[in-house]
Amino acid sequence: MTKALETPAGWYSDGSGGERYWDGSAWTASRSAEDVATVAELERRRTLLIRWFTVCTVLLVALTVAVIYTLVSQAGGRDIAVSAPSPAGPAVAPQAALTPDLAAPHGEWVDGPFAFRVDEIEVGTTVSSTEAPVEKTAIGQYIVVRLAVVNIGGATAHFHGTLQTLHAGGTAYAIDDEASVYVNGGYVEIPPGAEAHVGVAYDVPPGTVPEVLALRADPASPGVKIRLS
Repeated sequence: MTKALETPAGWYSDGSGGERYWDGSAWTASRSAEDVATVAELERRRTLLIRWFTVCTVLLVALTVAVIYTLVSQAGGRDIAVSAPSPAGPAVAPQAALTPDLAAPHGEWVDGPFAFRVDEIEVGTTVSSTEAPVEKTAIGQYIVVRLAVVNIGGATAHFHGTLQTLHAGGTAYAIDDEASVYVNGGYVEIPPGAEAHVGVAYDVPPGTVPEVLALRADPASPGVKIRLS
C-alpha cells in the first residue's frame, strides 16, 4: 500500500508573497519576522495617512471660517454710542437712544437672534477663572467687556466669543481665547428666551482706550458696533 506524501513541518510560502509556518498538517498563525515587520509598517503608514487627512480637514474648515468672517467683517456693522468707560475702572450702562430698527424689547442692541447689553468694562493685568483656581496674565493689559446676551429667537442659539472684536487706535483686537473662557465668553449655548452673562477679554497694549466693540451673533449676520468712547 502506497503511503501519501506528507510535507514536513517548516516555513513555506503561503502564496501571498510571505511565509507562514506549516506544522505538518495545516497552516499556523505564525508568520515570518519580515512579514510581521511589513504588516507593522503598513499599519504605521495607514495611521500617518489618517492623521494627515484629519489635519488637512481641520485646516480647511478653519480657513473657510476665516474667509467667511473676513468677508462679513468688511461689510461692517452699525455704529451705536454708549457711555464712555472710566480709564481707571469699569464703565456701565449704555445711555444713548437706539435707532428704531435696532430697538429690542428690553432696550438692547440686536443682531440675529441675540439682544446684547453692555454691563461693564474692566481693565487689569490678570484674568481669573470663576470655576477653577487658575488665572492668566496679560502681555500688555486686559480689557474685559461684560455682556448680557438674550436669545430673542425661537430656537437655541450659540454665542461665539471668537466673533467679537474690540477696536481701538485703528487696530482690531481678537479675543484672548483662554482669558475669555475664564470669564464665560468662549462658547455659550443659550436657549430661546434665556439670558446669559458672558465676558470677552482682549490683551491690548497698556494704556489702550477701548473705542468700539463689534458684536455678531454669527459670521453671516450684519453685526452691531457699540461705541465705547
